[in-house]
Amino acid sequence: MKNLSLVLNIVLVLAVGYLFIAHFSGKKGDESGSGQISQGVPGEMHVAYIQIDSLLVSYNLYNELREQFNDNQQRMGAELDQKSIKLQRDAADLQQKMENRLITQRQAEAKQKELMDAQQNLLLLRDQLTQKLAMSEQIMNKQVYDSVYSYLNDLNAQRKYNIIFSTTQGGSILMADSLMDITAEVIKGLNERYNGK
Repeated sequence: MKNLSLVLNIVLVLAVGYLFIAHFSGKKGDESGSGQISQGVPGEMHVAYIQIDSLLVSYNLYNELREQFNDNQQRMGAELDQKSIKLQRDAADLQQKMENRLITQRQAEAKQKELMDAQQNLLLLRDQLTQKLAMSEQIMNKQVYDSVYSYLNDLNAQRKYNIIFSTTQGGSILMADSLMDITAEVIKGLNERYNGK
């Protein structure tokens, strides 16, 4: 969850930076001297923030993807555990046969090589599964990010925010006016969109 939170924070900061630059690189205001304040004046900024931790806990898409990820992680862990236990049993069986002189030296050496190959294969499988899980988590994080970013683009088309910050517990935003907190609205909108309402 920390990885996704970090990714979302980075992406939201980049999106906010883009919106900020886009806003201030637009028209420079009324130069006829009518006294109207241009939209580019910082006092007129429309700012909001989202609590990313709360969003992730309450976003149905994220929760479903996280559950699928956890199921895959447990399934892969169980597969590794099962193969590891079998390897340990085979090694113990070989040790017992060697102690009781139930197999020849040549058979013992062949079985030891077989066990070493099985151990190498198990380590390779562990690395492959770890890599597969990491890739799966990246895909999940991107899917959630794309969904949130798409929704924020649509919301911003209506609301015309200059900046939408993200905040997490212990993040860089320590205090903000709760009137600028759009977390609940964004969660509701994301879940309605995800559920097809």
